Formats: sequence, structure tokens, C-alpha cells
Amino acid sequence: MPARRATAAGVSALLQYFYPIQEFMREGGSRAQAWGLVADLVEQGGPTTEGSTIFYMNEVWARARNLENARAGFAAAGDLTELDAGMMAPAPWLGSSGLGQTFDAYQIRAALDLEGLELDTPIYMDIKLPGSLEGWSKAELIDFVAAEMQQKLDDYDEDQLAALGIESGLTITGLTDVQIMQL
Repeated sequence: MPARRATAAGVSALLQYFYPIQEFMREGGSRAQAWGLVADLVEQGGPTTEGSTIFYMNEVWARARNLENARAGFAAAGDLTELDAGMMAPAPWLGSSGLGQTFDAYQIRAALDLEGLELDTPIYMDIKLPGSLEGWSKAELIDFVAAEMQQKLDDYDEDQLAALGIESGLTITGLTDVQIMQL
């Protein structure tokens, strides 16, 4: 019997739910429970996962685990700690084939701390960063990314801000849940 491998279509259908799956993992949920979560999200009107089975969840779960481990490694590092491979993971859509490769671009995703605003649900933004992160410290990356995200936020029009549930003129005071994805 040939070895079973996840197909791109089956995995792609589940990647639409990657961040809820990752959050569910962080909260202590299991793979099987995550499959139930995805089924609930589809039932609530989310995109279809046609072509996927729980078998494909194994691949998506492994990608989420890679990124979650990198997120935890970054969070645990001191501000002056130089960035290393343990703080980043291949972007989930690259799959596990990206492990061990050299990358020349990154996508940084983070939750925003906004001055004077308490949110029940965090607002995430991301930026793409070309080039190498070699020699960067954690603090340097956070300062750079916060400035880039502030510029992006300042450039949003009223409709884009409304979609985020925020008003114009807010200042980013910090970043949490920083995730470095290699592209």
C-alpha cells in the first residue's frame, strides 16, 4: 500500500482556518477537537473544507506547532537577544518542506496594543520584511515592526479602520503575540 501524503488541495482547505487552529492549540485543545472547531466554523458560514479530512489536520497541526514553538521562543527571549532559528518558522502555506531552508523575506504578524483602547479580541496586523534578520535583536525587530505597523495603520482609510473596529488617530504602544514567518 502506498504511503499516504497530504494533498495540496486538502491542506489548503484547512489553512483557511490556520490561525483559529493555532489559537485553539495554544489554549490546550487537541487535534481531534480542532477538527470539530473547524467543522463548527464551517457550519457558522465559514469557507468550505471540501476535500479535507481529519488526516489533513495532522499536517496543518504540525505547521501550527512549528509556528507556535517559534512564537514561544521569541516571547521567552530577552530584549537584547539576537534573533535565531528557534524564533521563526516557515510560513504555514509553505509547509514543512520549508524547514531548514535559507529565507530572504519574512512576514511578521503581531497583536497590537493601542493607546487608550482595551479590546476583548486582539487586532492583528502583519508586514513583510525583505532581507535577512541576521544580527537583529528582539527589541530592534519589535521597534521596527511597531513603526511599520503604525505607518500602515495611519495610512488606513475610515472603512479599513471600521473593519478593524477602531477609530483613526490611535497609537501603537506595543506588540504581543509576535510571530516571525519565513517566506
